Amino acid sequence: MSYQSKSIRDIINGLNDRIFILPEFQRDFVWKDDQITALFVSLISGYPIGTFIFWKVKRDYINSQNLNVYEFLRDFSEYEDKKYSPQIHLPIQSLHDDYFVVLDGQQRITSLLIGLQGSSSRIAANKRKKLVRNYVSRQLYLDLSFPLEGKMGDNGLTQDGHFLFLSEQDEKLPSYFLVAKILDFHDDAEVYGYCQKNGLDATALSNLASLFHAINDKEGNGSITYFEIEKDDVNRAIDIFVKVNSSGTPLSKASLLLTRITEKWPKAKKEINSLLVNLNRLGDGFAFSSEFMIRACLALTDSPVSLKIGAFKDGNILPIRDNWHKINQAFMTLGCFLAKYGFSRDNITSYNALMPIAYYLYRGGESSSANEKEFRRYLAVALITRAFGGTSDTTITEFRRVLQNIDCVKTPFNLSLFVGTPIGQGRNFGIDDSYIEACFHEKKGPQTLMVLSLIYPEIDVTKMQFHQDHLHPFTAFDDKKIKKLGLDAETVKRWQKERNYLPNLQLLPSPDNESKNDRSLIDYLSSLQSSGQPFPKFWPVGISYELKDFDVFQQQRKALMFEAIKKVLTA
Repeated sequence: MSYQSKSIRDIINGLNDRIFILPEFQRDFVWKDDQITALFVSLISGYPIGTFIFWKVKRDYINSQNLNVYEFLRDFSEYEDKKYSPQIHLPIQSLHDDYFVVLDGQQRITSLLIGLQGSSSRIAANKRKKLVRNYVSRQLYLDLSFPLEGKMGDNGLTQDGHFLFLSEQDEKLPSYFLVAKILDFHDDAEVYGYCQKNGLDATALSNLASLFHAINDKEGNGSITYFEIEKDDVNRAIDIFVKVNSSGTPLSKASLLLTRITEKWPKAKKEINSLLVNLNRLGDGFAFSSEFMIRACLALTDSPVSLKIGAFKDGNILPIRDNWHKINQAFMTLGCFLAKYGFSRDNITSYNALMPIAYYLYRGGESSSANEKEFRRYLAVALITRAFGGTSDTTITEFRRVLQNIDCVKTPFNLSLFVGTPIGQGRNFGIDDSYIEACFHEKKGPQTLMVLSLIYPEIDVTKMQFHQDHLHPFTAFDDKKIKKLGLDAETVKRWQKERNYLPNLQLLPSPDNESKNDRSLIDYLSSLQSSGQPFPKFWPVGISYELKDFDVFQQQRKALMFEAIKKVLTA
């Protein structure tokens, strides 16, 4: 190992020539925009940004070993299939004999490339993550009006307002300088000339000069200092990578495990990322992660499901590689089922609860209409009871044991298969009156939607989007309106909370919900009656439907719904 340094400009040039590359076992880019800006603030403030580790390797070795290598991202996007580094096709054919594989420093180098030559696209506020048009592309700017006085933060980087990401639509002050343009300057005279031409003051000149030197200095705090490894041995490189990233660096356990998998299965990263992209874009979108998928691969191939790096041996890597087609197929079938019945990233509160369904499908079980009904019942109980909580590894293993003891090809999936299975903390899987009662204390959200979809079996959520509608309209409980009823403050506060509980909710097709709008319950019932439509399901009769009698309405509708939930969810 030798200790050397390069300027950031040298690194950027090397990235453009594709001689700085990423190995298969590197993790994906995960930094947020504020981490990127903090890195640049550290640079112009004169703080070091840490040491890097490069593996210097010959082109012929990369080609002969068929090493999967990747380019660095310069235009990052959070959108599912645009956030992964592009793979370099083999064999590499270029004039360069030597390549530098980055073992430590990928996040920082990618951030430098994004700031100096690329862009960062993040999801716009309150927009659907599934639509690529909702991701706004921004470039890095330096506000030249800020004096250089950043403070060192807990993460070793400084945080202040020097740098910010702006889109084409954002308003740009005269003091905003596009960071990418710093590469156009070649000496101090050009920096000074730019400031003079644009009427910029001494503070702006100081900022711009600091950025220029941080990018171009080959020694000192602005330079990239690195250890260079020159042995053509991929296993040695992997060992170094694991040791560096398992001691204090915030690298996820899943990333380290993926590193181990690539030793025996070079295509692992590409295949797993491809499956995640395809899964997460189904329906309204999901949030399946690498960590979940690695644990799932272990679960499906009957390996221990605990993510312990030291225990990750050939015996539980090779079955994943050899059965990948079946694993992929099982999860795509699972994803299609979830999308079909309206599940998404917004209402799946535990992805580990999906493991038994995936395992059943992996073992040859069908996704028939009868099984799908039971998938939904099982999933409702699993999510309501939070069965896959703090001891999820143990719970996954126990549920897998149940399915190992049946022939999944011939045995229908059924909620009753799992009733009584240990789920930790002295509990067994199943639902009783206390869990059903808890459903009535959940605010409108994923849990209430799931329960409503089960007790409204006549509603086909696969053909139309349904909304959770407030029977007594939400706005009827606003302070100004409810004040007219002369209620005490405690009752007002309680009603404003309970308006979002199950007894005041129903499922309505989205067009009906939009037309219903904020009509009072009395007016809504009158419109149903005049058009010959039935009253909502689980409807208490012989009582007042005026808002002043909200307590009675809630209690009686709750009783009707309670029995329906109990009938559906008890095996």
